[in-house]
Amino acid sequence: MAVAKPITNKSSGVLWKHISGALISSHKYTAAVVYKITNKKNNKIYIGSAVNWHKRVYVHLDQLQNNNHFNKHLQSAWNKYKGESFIFEVLEYNDSKLDIINKEQYYLDVLSPWNKKIGYNTCKVAGSSLGIKRSIEVCKKKFKPVLQFSLTGELIKEWESALTATKALKLKKGTISTCISSKCKRKVVKDSFWFLKNNFSITKLNNYISSYKLFKNKTQSCKKVGQYDINNIKLNEFSSLSVAAKFINRNPSNISVCLDKHNKTCAGYTWRTINN
Repeated sequence: MAVAKPITNKSSGVLWKHISGALISSHKYTAAVVYKITNKKNNKIYIGSAVNWHKRVYVHLDQLQNNNHFNKHLQSAWNKYKGESFIFEVLEYNDSKLDIINKEQYYLDVLSPWNKKIGYNTCKVAGSSLGIKRSIEVCKKKFKPVLQFSLTGELIKEWESALTATKALKLKKGTISTCISSKCKRKVVKDSFWFLKNNFSITKLNNYISSYKLFKNKTQSCKKVGQYDINNIKLNEFSSLSVAAKFINRNPSNISVCLDKHNKTCAGYTWRTINN
């Protein structure tokens, strides 16, 4: 078992670098490692192990920056103290995964990072960190790109994931993910249609648009509608969109596109929805 000693001497090569503000040991370890994350502000630590040090670092940083780290205690500290307060360093490395797990357990026993006053670990038993492959898969699953379209079919934005969009738009957790689900009948969130990028098709988008128009017309047909002249004087009030359309001998959709839009008219009149 070899002990990794951080080297800051420039003549020995660049072994440290800053990523997202945090100080990261950048030595190219090819073996499995036991590592430590230290919060310089309060000296609390997190102990873990990984079969690939650099991939593990980037999984940590990606989750921390996106506020969805699997360790809520570490995430809370990152949010409070920011990246520049943390150091990521390798304690030991070894080609044997079993030996590295045993060594991780040694550090967990000696340093007690699972004690809330000392560290951020939530488990006293080593082994979960070698689940790096699982963590990457979970991360990839969470971060499937999603597409946001307007109700008329224009692409608004491609998001890194449903979670990213949900947080950016300040929506309730799971709102967009539920909308994307094939079991969800309501396909509109934030006045937009949502699709997984790898599951998108123009046919689906057109079907959503058609269904939404039918739904909107059906909903509006049950609302009271007011008829106004060019001087904004109210002439009539109708119990529904369909009744108003029948009165002026027009299709309900002709009035629907003019509702609450003062610059649009149907049969020479403006139309407004009347709230009870």
